Amino acid sequence: MEYKEPKSYEEALSHPDSKEWRIAMKAEMNSLAKNETWTLVEKPTKQKIVGCKWIYKLKEGTDEGGKKKYKACLVAKGYTQREGVDYNDVFSLVVKYKTIRLVLALVA
Repeated sequence: MEYKEPKSYEEALSHPDSKEWRIAMKAEMNSLAKNETWTLVEKPTKQKIVGCKWIYKLKEGTDEGGKKKYKACLVAKGYTQREGVDYNDVFSLVVKYKTIRLVLALVA
């Protein structure tokens, strides 16, 4: 039988492994709080809020015990955002191949 990962928060809570999914969600929330990912503010009037969604992944164990790792990620529904209203800048950490080669050449 193939293992099916939850597709929603409700599925995770009613899943046979709901205890593990709850622990994974708690760990994700703790990580977001520790990294100060956001600041809670009052909702501006007449403003739509960007929603969020849980993504669930089960990773097979790579150690000798082969223990499975339950991962939960809370992600923003970015497709609902509008440039200039919900955000001004876009940041994506991308390294160009030329840059890597330059750094390696300098180190060598």
